[in-house]
Amino acid sequence: MNFIIEPGFIEHLEQKVKEASLGVIVLDSYTALRPSHSSGGDLVKDEAYDLGLLDALAKRTNCVIFLLHHPSKGSAMLDWSNKAAGSFVMGACSEGQIFISRYNDLPIDAPERLMQIRGRHIPGTELVIRFNLSTLGYDFVLEGQAAPIYPLIAQLQAAFGAATFSPKLLTMELGWPRRSAQRHLARLLAGGVIRKLGFGEYQLEIKKP
Repeated sequence: MNFIIEPGFIEHLEQKVKEASLGVIVLDSYTALRPSHSSGGDLVKDEAYDLGLLDALAKRTNCVIFLLHHPSKGSAMLDWSNKAAGSFVMGACSEGQIFISRYNDLPIDAPERLMQIRGRHIPGTELVIRFNLSTLGYDFVLEGQAAPIYPLIAQLQAAFGAATFSPKLLTMELGWPRRSAQRHLARLLAGGVIRKLGFGEYQLEIKKP
């Protein structure tokens, strides 16, 4: 059996799904499973064919198929949904995307990760998850529009804990420019991470782990 995305492999997968009544399959990774394509061929059509085979199998068997893939090295300035290596087909021909990344502003050994989700038939969302060594799994931390700025939340937790703070204190204690402080506070309020107690007085809603 050649473990590359081609009709024979799809037939093998379908048989396994039916035999074991599988509901989820994780394929690791597209780089390893991608078949060789002829030089000078149409990359877009080749990738569309590969993903089309998997998509048809998933719908035919009512099985969710996760195809792991890596981001392109030249995609740093792109939106996360466009970072997958390859052509635009990687996003256009999939039913959904899940992007998991580190926070560059946290220490290299920080266990938190940013998970961003977008799908055709589900609402998009962003979450913070934390690796749990005792279970070798991930624990939920928070969800919402404040997830991408979790390092700022960590700063607030370290500096103030359960104490109240003001925009002025943020500029003095954390060095945030006043305009940035107001912008971040608005986003944290919308994300349900902080609450406003009074004029210029705020408090964190989530507890320090």
